[in-house]
Amino acid sequence: MLGAAVCPAQSADTGASRVSRADPARGSRARQVFHSALIVFASFLMFISVVPQLSPARDLIVAASSAPAAPVPTSASGSDIAGALSQAKADWLAVAPTADLNGVTASGSDLGGLQLASTSGRSITVDLDAAAWGWSVNFPGESGHMSLVTVLRHELGHVLGLDHSGGLMNSTLSPDESRSVSGSDAESLTPAPSETISESASGEGESEPPAEPASDPVTSDTGTDASASETGGMLTVSTTSLDVGEVALGGLSTVAVDLSNTGTEALVISDVAMSGDAAFTTTASAMALEPGESATVSVDFTPTVAGAVSATLGITSDGGDVAVTLSGTGASSEPADPDPTPEPVVTEPDPEPVAT
Repeated sequence: MLGAAVCPAQSADTGASRVSRADPARGSRARQVFHSALIVFASFLMFISVVPQLSPARDLIVAASSAPAAPVPTSASGSDIAGALSQAKADWLAVAPTADLNGVTASGSDLGGLQLASTSGRSITVDLDAAAWGWSVNFPGESGHMSLVTVLRHELGHVLGLDHSGGLMNSTLSPDESRSVSGSDAESLTPAPSETISESASGEGESEPPAEPASDPVTSDTGTDASASETGGMLTVSTTSLDVGEVALGGLSTVAVDLSNTGTEALVISDVAMSGDAAFTTTASAMALEPGESATVSVDFTPTVAGAVSATLGITSDGGDVAVTLSGTGASSEPADPDPTPEPVVTEPDPEPVAT
């Protein structure tokens, strides 16, 4: 038993001796593997420390507040998305006329989950089926669907630099919920780069007007000056001067001014306003025109005093501003009788002869 116990020990010593002789080479390889692992681990730590800095500063995704009980089998078309985007742009520009929305595009895709839309740079992607709720534009008059124009207003806020907050910029939306662009949203925007602030002698900041564009204005075929770029929307009008003619006092005459987008991108008309004599009125307001699209602005002339009067129809857009001169004459409603009836002529009868 003792010998048996000693022999294994001697065998173990011999094995230990063999391990000891092989140890320098194996230890070198082990150290190399260990150093390589350290390098990989250090690289990983550097990577995860940099990733948050490369990620967007805000979450640019708006999501549905919940999933529907049953999916709605429908998809928004390209024209649905384009029309809603044009309306959303017009809504923003009506509140913030200097907002830079040129070049913003929107398209449809299957985003999955509860995502309704996402934004990257100046490109907006809309979920085709509104997270299975369906877009209200495809179900006019029905309830229980998502507002496409509200979602695009929200995403345009991201394009303009706004983070998620309350109101329009809330990160979730519920069916039948509609949010408009408010004055507080416009106040949150970063001032336009063209506006510079200088210090006056009193120390108070004064706003300097934007510099005039260096390029010559683009003149349309109708003679309308438009400051649009060659690749943007361009406003063209059918005429820059209209004479309504004579209209009886209290009467009504309606004339039309045709507006067209002759540019290559969507045109946003942010304001249509009348100035001058109150006899001229219009009900036209902000609108958006796709390339090649036209619209008609109707102007009513209802004179209340006799004589010639005038007014100006001002149209403001991101493809140029236009002023249309209007004129008309109020005519008396009681014109002179051109053929008065002559009064009857009374003749005296001849005297009867006197008998002598």
